[in-house]
Amino acid sequence: MKIDLKYLKKNLDLNTFINSLDKVVSSIDGDDIVYKLLESYKSFINKNGDEIEIHEEAKKVRNKKQESLFLDLFKLSQQGKLLPMISKNFALIKKMHLDLTSLDFFLYCIHSKVNNTYYMKVCMHDYYNDGASIMFKSKSKQQVFKVMDESYEFAHNKQVYPGDPEYKKILV
Repeated sequence: MKIDLKYLKKNLDLNTFINSLDKVVSSIDGDDIVYKLLESYKSFINKNGDEIEIHEEAKKVRNKKQESLFLDLFKLSQQGKLLPMISKNFALIKKMHLDLTSLDFFLYCIHSKVNNTYYMKVCMHDYYNDGASIMFKSKSKQQVFKVMDESYEFAHNKQVYPGDPEYKKILV
């Protein structure tokens, strides 16, 4: 069985994935969303009797360019396209970009129809570490927009990236 985007779309345990997204974090360390996505799939036994774990299969290199399904998912996540692509449950509502001196970051508002929740996803791009995390959620779209706007202004004025202790005050 081939583990690819088509497999992920077809076999997503949406409730498990949403439950993991609901555990917001206050820092960015790698792409937390891709990890949560891959961990929401159950392992299975292949025809040879070997246990196949989806998160391990996704990391396997598939060509000479060192590309993998994990890398594809990471790129989609950084662009804000992963969640709407993986399930029709998710819709991208708003996107903001801020180019700081030392890094770029993007703020996304993503809506989940199943639990009617709005998530603020923060993606960071710098020379050493790219990542993405859900850093805020609410049932109110306007509340998420307000936090996004405050986050943008704070980062712009103070040149502080998401996850910095000063920045965390906004998320309270």
